Amino acid sequence: MPRMSRADAAGGPVRALEARRQAILEAAEQVFARSGYDRATMAEIAGRAGYSAANLYNLFASKEALFRALFEERGEEFRARLREALAAGPDPRRAIDRAFDSAAEYALTNRDLFLIYIRVTQGFEWKVRQELGEQEAARHRALVEDVAQVFERGIREGQFVAGDGRLYALAMFGAMTSVYAWLLENEPPDRIEERLRALREMLFRLWLPAAEARRTPARAASAGGRR
Repeated sequence: MPRMSRADAAGGPVRALEARRQAILEAAEQVFARSGYDRATMAEIAGRAGYSAANLYNLFASKEALFRALFEERGEEFRARLREALAAGPDPRRAIDRAFDSAAEYALTNRDLFLIYIRVTQGFEWKVRQELGEQEAARHRALVEDVAQVFERGIREGQFVAGDGRLYALAMFGAMTSVYAWLLENEPPDRIEERLRALREMLFRLWLPAAEARRTPARAASAGGRR
């Protein structure tokens, strides 16, 4: 029988620790969404995860530390998805369209986390800084700038009406956060996608040149791709 290396032997405990950490983060996501940050307790999160409070504190020194860790990790997943959508092709309209789809999909599949974010920050950068720290606010600003650059490129190419790409990006994030949150809390699941498409088409009518704004975003993007 081949001997197990020290690295292999250490891998078991490391994997077990990471599995425990992920279980706690998932439990925290559910508890924060249901109870809110202020009313949530570490004991409630530990019970939800199936671990003792001591196990919880071994990994996270406080409820604030757990909350920050949750948003750092999940927030990075969200930003990576949006950046992947923005970079998937050279056409700015298609990139913004894909970013909408990606954000909507993430909100729908990570409902609890998205609602926590909205309730705590209201989607505003200063609230991100206040509640989650300067590092998270800097990551939020960087993502807004990435989207703004796509809008600016589209403006230069005549795909979007003349304007400030950064304002377009801020309007996009503001609309997504506030409308997504309202839909998730008030609309039945089978209607949310339809309402999100309506939101996207409304915003595209504001951004696209008048002649193309009469088309749906999908048609306009297809036309742009054939140029």
